[in-house]
Amino acid sequence: MRKNFWNWKNHYINTVVRKNKKKHPVPLVGITGGIGSGKSLLAEMFKEFGAFVIDADKIGKEVLEKDKKVFAEILKHFRENILENDKKIDRIKLAEVVFTNHEKLKKLNSIIHPTMIRLIEKRMKNEFKLNRSPMVVVDAALIFEAKVENKFDYIINLYSNFENQIKRLSKRDGMSVNEIKKRMKTQISTEVKKSKSHYNIENNGTIEDLKKCGNVIFNKILEDFKKSD
Repeated sequence: MRKNFWNWKNHYINTVVRKNKKKHPVPLVGITGGIGSGKSLLAEMFKEFGAFVIDADKIGKEVLEKDKKVFAEILKHFRENILENDKKIDRIKLAEVVFTNHEKLKKLNSIIHPTMIRLIEKRMKNEFKLNRSPMVVVDAALIFEAKVENKFDYIINLYSNFENQIKRLSKRDGMSVNEIKKRMKTQISTEVKKSKSHYNIENNGTIEDLKKCGNVIFNKILEDFKKSD
């Protein structure tokens, strides 16, 4: 195993080189990272570079809103106090319940993840058939937590210092420091994610820094994928 490092100001890429065999017609890349790490921003950049991007969070919202079996199962275990006035699941209320109770979070994931994974795989396969993109990317925070890392050809993990995570989440979602800490505790540690990922980006720099790093990795993956068996 070999490691290379690129550096733009306060922004680093750590590459863990592994010999991969092709699993798909074009590289299937998972972009993951802790809460507030900037993974969705990187996914949008990959979209600009030409990749087809599947947003797992949007898939999750779709499942909660449209899948009747999932809705019924969640209601069975979490009761009606998680519903909005129009009888839809209130994601904020549901989050308040599960992020303060590990067992409830585990139960929720066991209900929603199988359906999410099926939908994501369906969209991946459809994109492979259309053969219109040089890369397919899944933007998902819980790749390792859901134990689906082996489905990907490459995984990119982003991480940041706590100060930057707070700034991003406070600006984006208005979350308190206490809420952020609770959610962080539910995710696998940065060190474990780093050890399991092909590329690790320390995202404490500017947006332009991240784009430069993303461009390096995007082209490196395409180059590496062509050479793989």
